[in-house]
Amino acid sequence: MPRIKSHWLLEIARDLRAFLNLEAGLVRGAVPEPGVAETTERDGQLERLQKQLENREQRIKQLGKALSRERQTVVAPQPPSGDDASADASARAYVLENYGRQNGLQSLDLLDVLPGFNETVSVNDQAGDGALPFDVAFVKSLARGREGCKYLEVGPARGESAANVAAVAGECVSVDLSGAHSDSVPGGPGPLEGLIAERTHRKDGAKDVSYTSFVFDGADFEGHFDLASIDGRGSRERAELATRSVFGFLKDAGTVVWRGYRRGPGEVDWRVLAGILDGCPEGRTQDLRHVSGTSCAVYMPGLSARRQANVRRNPGRSFDLTLTARDVPRKLVVLDDTFPNLQSAFRIAEYNAYLERWGDATVYSTAQKRVSLRQERGFGQVLDEYAGVYPGLASRVFRFGGEVDLKGDLAYFIFLGNAARFIHTIDANDTPFAFTLYPGGGFKIDQQDSDEVLRRTCSSPNFKKVIATQRITREYLVDGGFCDPEKIEFVYGGVFPLAALASQAPPKRFYKHDKDTFDVCFVAYKYNKRSIISKGYDVFVEVAKILSKTHEDVRFHVVGTFDESDVDVGEIGEKIIFYGPRTSGFFPEFYSRMDAILSPNVPFTLLPGAFDGFPTGSCMEAGLCGVAVLCADPLGLNVAFGDGEEMVVIPNDAGAISDTLDGYRDRPEEMYRLARRGQESFARVFGMEAQMGPRLRVLSELLGEDGVTPEG
Repeated sequence: MPRIKSHWLLEIARDLRAFLNLEAGLVRGAVPEPGVAETTERDGQLERLQKQLENREQRIKQLGKALSRERQTVVAPQPPSGDDASADASARAYVLENYGRQNGLQSLDLLDVLPGFNETVSVNDQAGDGALPFDVAFVKSLARGREGCKYLEVGPARGESAANVAAVAGECVSVDLSGAHSDSVPGGPGPLEGLIAERTHRKDGAKDVSYTSFVFDGADFEGHFDLASIDGRGSRERAELATRSVFGFLKDAGTVVWRGYRRGPGEVDWRVLAGILDGCPEGRTQDLRHVSGTSCAVYMPGLSARRQANVRRNPGRSFDLTLTARDVPRKLVVLDDTFPNLQSAFRIAEYNAYLERWGDATVYSTAQKRVSLRQERGFGQVLDEYAGVYPGLASRVFRFGGEVDLKGDLAYFIFLGNAARFIHTIDANDTPFAFTLYPGGGFKIDQQDSDEVLRRTCSSPNFKKVIATQRITREYLVDGGFCDPEKIEFVYGGVFPLAALASQAPPKRFYKHDKDTFDVCFVAYKYNKRSIISKGYDVFVEVAKILSKTHEDVRFHVVGTFDESDVDVGEIGEKIIFYGPRTSGFFPEFYSRMDAILSPNVPFTLLPGAFDGFPTGSCMEAGLCGVAVLCADPLGLNVAFGDGEEMVVIPNDAGAISDTLDGYRDRPEEMYRLARRGQESFARVFGMEAQMGPRLRVLSELLGEDGVTPEG
């Protein structure tokens, strides 16, 4: 099979261009009227060119025959989809076949676009896939040249270009395209619809800048923007989706810039070009150009009339660079498997605190479907619900796809299960990290599988700090030689939105004063059938059976994923009520009606070595809302509460628990005194300041804040 020689076509084009230039010069009178000698010389030149063109025509015919034979034996080139060299080669063939652009886009001189180009930008060398300084400077200078410029940025970039442009633009909207759907089609919902966007708005050119997050609605931005920038690096699909979408948001004289059209000098990324050409509206491709000195392609109305830069042979431009190096603080990246699910109240409380404390902090989550939460939705639906409640934070929450660039950042996660899930990504990026070792979540005492993950995590060269929340956890880490004691921070308990619960709670309703029923609740999630025993649900039901036989005014309430199918509750009848799983907003009113909460949990029954912390999270929330807490403590984990004074430590015995509740029903004033003292203690021990203060201090030190040099 003959091999197509592209340089033949180039030779033909150059000769033809020389012939046409000479002919055009004669027609316009650009060539002076020749003398006899000059006429002879010119005629000879024309004759030679004519013979060369005849030879080239023969070569073109040969090439046509070769191409015809190849088409009979190979499949027509298709749009590329991969990220490898073969995909790039396929993209080049596709562009040539469909658009005839063998050498890509013509190059336009930078100074033709921006005369007197002079720009200052700030970029981060730690961003492995960050924007190139020349590209950022080009986009920023375009924005600077448009008074009150309205700027749209689309792509998965780390925000360097948006941050630079926001300093000179009147309005800057940044949309992360990583959540776009690949099946978007022309005429259907745009690929940007429903994505989380971030907006900066400079009021009347003043220094007062507002920052907001919102769900992108294209109807609000039709014909709105002066300038759009697309990061399509390495992805035909991303380039095409974004290109197809942004033109509808441009003003008539608007400009579009594609970063990553070139990978290097003279090296076109054909996947990106294929996406640009496929995504451009009909009639716009003639005004596409590459801008010399950058990796960018650009669309401007009327560009086809401007001269091409002869970049390859003579750059014709030099750039004066002044580089100033500064220490760049690390950024916090939280990794999780459940956030931003609103049913996980302790995650919402802790991670929101980090997002509010550090404006550049981000959360990457798999947001897996959780049987224990009856959670069957995907990441997008969970994020949409979260954005409805916390619109100012949602733009910094992303789906974890396994390829997150963590270089230069500080990683943080909770639970040992997330250590197993993320440690390879963390170490691959050589990223320092800290984590909280809560009970549960894969952490088990004296179990080989758990110990292997824990030892692997704590032996990582990037491990900096572990927060232990229970005394048994701290002792296990030290006694087992998992890490040095100085790397352990002991913070008893957990993070819960206790202040929000207390502030939203309606007035307490008291038995025999504001209500006629004595109400006892059980709040827990079921992980499997063994949870019936490990959470003490079987004991709770037995207590309900005992008391419901002797008292008509007792009521029992179950919140979570336990239901009437787990244990037979037929004899309790209408005295037991099931609510299913609930989010935090449900509990203030619920707990205002509750008199006591039971938590007769049993360690090492859910799984060998697995245990709950003391007190459980539901007991923390209930106690802060003024509910009397009756909680089991078989491992002796209590280090903060007086038994019988601020809570009641109960045995795993339904008869004994029934007797205690029977006494409180007869003497409710004693129960309410215990509940009030417990409420004060819960606020002191588990308040946000007590819980988040040490955590923020640990992470601040690792981030290198307040003059502290970060480790690692």
